[in-house]
Amino acid sequence: MASFTNKNIEFLSNRELIDILRSLLYELDVVASSEAHRSTTYLAVSAIEGLFGEILNLLRIQPSNVPSGVWPTYQSGNRKGKPKKLADFSLVDRESVLKAAGALPPHFEDLYGPVRQFRNYMHPDRELREQTPIAQSVGQLALACLNALIEKYASQRFVAMQEWQLMYGLAQVPAGNVIQMPQNPGDNVSVLISELAANKFQEMTFRIIIPPDAIFNFVYNYCSLDQFRAARIEGREGRTGRGLDNGLVLCTKWHAWAMSGRYTSDSEPSPKQRQHTMRVVLNPPGDFTLIVDNVPLELEGGVDWEFDPKGKVGFMTECGPVSVTDLEVRAR
Repeated sequence: MASFTNKNIEFLSNRELIDILRSLLYELDVVASSEAHRSTTYLAVSAIEGLFGEILNLLRIQPSNVPSGVWPTYQSGNRKGKPKKLADFSLVDRESVLKAAGALPPHFEDLYGPVRQFRNYMHPDRELREQTPIAQSVGQLALACLNALIEKYASQRFVAMQEWQLMYGLAQVPAGNVIQMPQNPGDNVSVLISELAANKFQEMTFRIIIPPDAIFNFVYNYCSLDQFRAARIEGREGRTGRGLDNGLVLCTKWHAWAMSGRYTSDSEPSPKQRQHTMRVVLNPPGDFTLIVDNVPLELEGGVDWEFDPKGKVGFMTECGPVSVTDLEVRAR
């Protein structure tokens, strides 16, 4: 069966909603393949409306994020004239606020505007009045709207009140402060990078769960997949009992990164441990201190971290599914 829908919805953190939407997307494939244009339209528009509400929550949009007069207000009762809470938004409210905040795909309104009216065809009397059939082009347009909305956010992750970009591989967010980075079949690398530069943060703390023989890298100075530095935490044990390749990683070409400095024996995290706590201190601005299990990481031979405050930071895993939990970020 052909796949008509984009199913990259791991930017959502509500697991129940993910399950519901994923089931809906597979059902959409069935009805679209069967040329059931009415069902295709209803299901696609329903999915879009469900995503609207969750995207508003993930982006934490406030009245200050949109032009004056856009945020809907209560029209009656004791709260008349006061800004509405997100939970009280109508579907029209959701769409208008997302549009004003620049949170919808380019030209989305041109696609969605003509389709929106057909959701009311679930009531036959409305279709009787309109006398406009739901043809193949309508169903395809509804699918295009849904796919465009998913594609806009497919590579984004919302964790610890911050936005991140999935640059490579897989990253799931089962909770607001948890990142799970499993492996794609045949490819053991995943990279998740902050939307903001390092100089926008004061401190990051988190716990790393590393299975045996897996590798975690705290990425910094990120410019692209071909240019970054990282502090590696090993799950592989060498013959000496130390980590197989614990230290500073320098990448000058994707998949061609190499060690450019080793940790001192006194500061090196033990590869026998399956969990580590990590603290990244970025305050005052320009400072860069990495503390693992309450011990500051130090490099042998006076090798410098060469930290660039304008670069981005993030997480990279190799050779096994690593999880980041209890993530807290203090921004400036």
